[in-house]
Amino acid sequence: MTMFCYASLMDEVSGYRKVFNNGYTQSRDFYEQNEFGLAGIIKAAEFSRVTEPHIEREGGKVFSFESEHALGGMVGILNLSEQLQQDMQQSGSDLIYLDIRTGIARYVLKSSSDNDEYLHRLREKAKQLHSSSGAGPEAILLMAGHGDQKRVYLFEQIAPRIMPDAWLGISLPQKQIVASITSQIEAVPELGIKYLVLDQHGQVVRGKAEKRWSTQTDTLFLKKLVKADEGFSVYSMPVFKIALKKEIGGKQRWIVYYASFVDILWQIRYALLFGLGLCAIAAVLAYIAVRHLRHAVFLPAKEREAHLLEREAFNRAMLELAPVGICVFRRADGELLIRNERARLLLELGLCVGGHRRGLDAYFLNVPVPENGIPFRGDVTVEAIVDATPHHIHFALAELQYNDQPVLFCVFSDDSDRKNAELALASAKSAADAANKAKSAF
Repeated sequence: MTMFCYASLMDEVSGYRKVFNNGYTQSRDFYEQNEFGLAGIIKAAEFSRVTEPHIEREGGKVFSFESEHALGGMVGILNLSEQLQQDMQQSGSDLIYLDIRTGIARYVLKSSSDNDEYLHRLREKAKQLHSSSGAGPEAILLMAGHGDQKRVYLFEQIAPRIMPDAWLGISLPQKQIVASITSQIEAVPELGIKYLVLDQHGQVVRGKAEKRWSTQTDTLFLKKLVKADEGFSVYSMPVFKIALKKEIGGKQRWIVYYASFVDILWQIRYALLFGLGLCAIAAVLAYIAVRHLRHAVFLPAKEREAHLLEREAFNRAMLELAPVGICVFRRADGELLIRNERARLLLELGLCVGGHRRGLDAYFLNVPVPENGIPFRGDVTVEAIVDATPHHIHFALAELQYNDQPVLFCVFSDDSDRKNAELALASAKSAADAANKAKSAF
């Protein structure tokens, strides 16, 4: 269950990463396409003396510009081809010249319906551009306008050594930039993917969450994003998000795609429910199997064990209560395996055979007992070790198997009282017979 859910989660996260990367690739390509287009226009710029004539190509447009600090008083010329003009007209982009020292801003090519308010705002930011150019940026991104009319401006220096104050910029409708960022994630709205655009200071420039970026968790997430390295990251408690952070525009902008754990888990809800269902079914089957084993195996085994213990206890009690001696000897080495108290007392009696005393156990082990399990019965007279009192022992022996080994099973009793009574009776009878004979003879 755990491995199935983990595999489903990792597969879903891989799908999110794929959408993140595709979204970034498309937005980067859109930005680079315009950046390369602007760079191509700048590379086509020509510089000449004021006295040199400007040749205008057929269908094209010539834009000339000059700067107070131009090298040798040179004038710049931009030849805009007819194809370039058509492309910019279709995209709604504007081409703007800006002198950051004097604040001069002019449209080189105007395709949008923007009024001169935008140029005024660009002039206001000229000083900012001038101070930034001292650090030598390759490009500068600016933003102006409000709502759907917001535009993004990308500026690059035309010729840093010839005209250090001359910049050429391209303005792009914000909605085109947003479309390049969101086209991939809008294709899969069910994933709940959101995006942010951060500036170089970590401030939110654009994003779906910017209007509700106020909770403590979101603020913590933003702080973590600013400090995070470029690439894919997983943010655990209390943020619970995955995110992809990539730079765009010479590290002046960062694009962030992110999604919450809740959205991811919602996407794999059916897989999780399926896994939980399998787990529940497995638990039920395990419960049924345990109950079956308990009733079919464990309880009968426990009952058999109880019966065996009862039988063993009964056999031990019967063994101890028996009025005769009972013992078991192992045939292999004569070791005593089982005996009761009566057997212990009788086994202590000695046996005199040929003037040599030996134990009763040795006598039993040397009796030729049939191996077919037929009992062998006999009598033997022994003497007590202490007082040499004779004891008449009546016994029965049998060859049996016990714990997979041959044993000698012995049952014996002290029949001395009966034997002595018989002997006394026989002696009395003999005496009476002798008396009767003597009386008859007299």
